[in-house]
Amino acid sequence: GGHVVKKMEELGHVLDVKPFSGYYVSCPNCKRKLREKATRDSSNSYWCLKCSQLVPKVSLTYLLALSIVKCDSDECIDVISFGGRLDHLLGATAYHVHQFLIEIGSQSPSSLLHKALSVIFSGRHFLFKSLRLNRKFKDSTTSFLPVSIRQFNEMRC
Repeated sequence: GGHVVKKMEELGHVLDVKPFSGYYVSCPNCKRKLREKATRDSSNSYWCLKCSQLVPKVSLTYLLALSIVKCDSDECIDVISFGGRLDHLLGATAYHVHQFLIEIGSQSPSSLLHKALSVIFSGRHFLFKSLRLNRKFKDSTTSFLPVSIRQFNEMRC
């Protein structure tokens, strides 16, 4: 956890979309990323480290993840956003993105998705609502928790 220092709303543009961006298989209970695990009956299932449970393929959910470098007039910071906050920006859910990549038979779906996200987001302006937290994270004592991201306009930098 962290102590909320202040709520923020600021205009910024996306300088870069990091390769971590895309979608992932998530636990239907806690939304954490799942690890694929082979089972005896060869029907691959997934394991949730947080819930300590096996999740069968039929129960899988998918979440979008976007890792960007956001810049405003003062600074550039890393912002990572997950899940439903991104569905409205893409006009599709992570499940639909997953199905599309399967249908087109991409040999490198994560690379293709990263390229698409870079084209969609790089250089565009967004209104970022976030909470500034006072907590130790990596080398910093301040981190940002995105609450919402809305496209500001169609202008490119």
